[in-house]
Amino acid sequence: MSHSQSPVLPERIGRYHIERLLGRGGEGVVLLARDTELERLVAIKLLKPSVTDDEVVLAGEARIVSRLQHPNIVTLHDIGTYHRMSYLVFEYIDGESLRARIDRAGAVPFAESVVLMSQILAGVAYLHENDIVHRDLSPSNILLTGDGVPKVTDFGLSVLRQVAQD
Repeated sequence: MSHSQSPVLPERIGRYHIERLLGRGGEGVVLLARDTELERLVAIKLLKPSVTDDEVVLAGEARIVSRLQHPNIVTLHDIGTYHRMSYLVFEYIDGESLRARIDRAGAVPFAESVVLMSQILAGVAYLHENDIVHRDLSPSNILLTGDGVPKVTDFGLSVLRQVAQD
């Protein structure tokens, strides 16, 4: 399939009604969905079937992210399997990545960047307090809410610190 073609999206994944594609990456796609039980929008990270040991990747990321409760860390709501593809259900951030913001508007003004970085670093400090090393922190993995609050996301490469030190 070429990059210009959209993947065929399912209408539903469990209790989630799929609205549209939000993005795609090396591990799979991210979908905007409506949780039909709780009536809220969520983001579903649906892993490609070709990802090695889907369940291991899913379980590892889920275990790491499920431990986290911080205003600058994206919240995990649910995990599951759909047609042999694993998925993670996260809070939906109605905004854009820091990378998209920089690409759209250029460099972040100094005063705003100080505020953003202090919030991002608060999230990273919280990760470190919980013995988690992100290992993929970049502007693409920082989502900005509609109010401009940064949230660290994409914990697919994260490890617990004791594993990282071995």
